[in-house]
Amino acid sequence: MSAPIPPDQTPLLEVAGLVKYFPIKRGIIGALQRRQRRMVRAVDHVSFQLQRGEVLALVGESGCGKTTTALTVLGLVEPSAGRVVFEGRPLHETLRRDRSLRRAIQMIFQDPYEALNPRMTVGQIVAEPLEVHHLLSSAAARRERVLATLEEVGLRPAAEFLHRRPHELSGGQRQRVVIAGALVTEPHLLVADEPVSMLDVSIRAEILMLLNELRKRRGISILSSRTIWPLRHSLPTGSQ
Repeated sequence: MSAPIPPDQTPLLEVAGLVKYFPIKRGIIGALQRRQRRMVRAVDHVSFQLQRGEVLALVGESGCGKTTTALTVLGLVEPSAGRVVFEGRPLHETLRRDRSLRRAIQMIFQDPYEALNPRMTVGQIVAEPLEVHHLLSSAAARRERVLATLEEVGLRPAAEFLHRRPHELSGGQRQRVVIAGALVTEPHLLVADEPVSMLDVSIRAEILMLLNELRKRRGISILSSRTIWPLRHSLPTGSQ
């Protein structure tokens, strides 16, 4: 469990009344007849707070809006209504003026194989965020940061993984590379979209323990999502 948070401390992340609707295309006939555009209510008035060093899980059925909420917190989706405040600043308004805020919020994707460029080596993948955000100008400093981050996520010795490509790694190793790519910019918040759902059961506990260790060591906050299935879908035919 997280350490107690002083009651007067500002939350790292505050989501208040978050709403996101997606319009359904009307087609030519619908447009000509001026039919009212229908909307998909992906997220409807969601509110929560996340303190520094805390883990918060969004749990629900598939299609309930967990990923849309995560993408909105990342600033990749504009909300229809409500507000997202990160470190005391309105997230979306701040991102329009200051793109450097993006390095403070990083994503861990659900499918590690799809998240990694098969043409790039592990070293290139983990170093890319440093280049995008113009961090550490020298190649030597970037290499040192990449090696240290790979070691931190359990890819040891790190030098042996630098020139490997995603297809040469196991599923657990690929997810560790994804985590390393998220950590290399030293973010304050990790958004994990079902980070272990695509992994073997034997590896899931290792990845969850790694994320918890990183939270304790770095003081990172983690917003994670998890899909649960309705009981009626989990029971075999004929069960009572």
